[in-house]
Amino acid sequence: MLPALLLASVTAVHAGDLDFTLADKADSRLFTDLLDHARTGVGGWKALPFRRLGNFVEARWCSPAVRPPACDGGAVVNDREPGTAWRQLATLAYDAQWPRTFGVVYNAGEVPLEEGWGATAWLGVNGKSVVGDGFGFAIMRVEGGRVRRAISGGGWAIDVGARHFALSVPDPRAEALAMVQSPENFGATASMRFNALLAQVRVANAEAKLTVWQEGPYKGGGIPPERLEVAATTVEAAALLAAAVAQLTEDRDTLVAEAAVLHPVLARLLPPRALAK
Repeated sequence: MLPALLLASVTAVHAGDLDFTLADKADSRLFTDLLDHARTGVGGWKALPFRRLGNFVEARWCSPAVRPPACDGGAVVNDREPGTAWRQLATLAYDAQWPRTFGVVYNAGEVPLEEGWGATAWLGVNGKSVVGDGFGFAIMRVEGGRVRRAISGGGWAIDVGARHFALSVPDPRAEALAMVQSPENFGATASMRFNALLAQVRVANAEAKLTVWQEGPYKGGGIPPERLEVAATTVEAAALLAAAVAQLTEDRDTLVAEAAVLHPVLARLLPPRALAK
């Protein structure tokens, strides 16, 4: 049974024996719009109604191709199996404040079975100390029934040697909207973010700040060897820079060139009307 939704100044949800209320107006509107979207066009899908799982109050919808254990246990949100699709919507609660909830956490994915582009997306808004705030997506190319390529964005990060480079995105919801609002915004945002990452890596290389891991001897017992972060040699730094530039450039150019095709793939998971404040 899918939950019935009652709208007032807050959003009250009744699902079987579970009742809860989103008291924040902004959370309430986003939750309502994403719930409407998650429940649309899922005929024949398996629906798991809202239930409390720790701090999460979540519901899930899975396409028939999703393996039952992956749907029931929630592993599907990390799945990239061709032919599968899913939606998961959650709000958050502290025991002392139940049944009042806060925040919105949304996961969705759609991966073609044989050929084409698919995507997964995650959005967290007002997650406080439980999940924080964030937005991330992965664009996948399926060929011959296998995922042959994946491009990650939203979090806009790359590991180069022992260094982790990442962009600061202060408003994940606005970032998500920029990616799904139009093909032009999709391409422009991707280009801007990848160029900023490229600049970070190039500056680090120019300042001789690229590093690598130096591993000590393995001592047995299943315990990983100790690792020490050390400055990359000139040869190592050149190789790290070349690999990072090649990856970031290829990913950027693909997202920009294919924006007209990739934008609607992502927008099917995160509709612009839900993200607009």
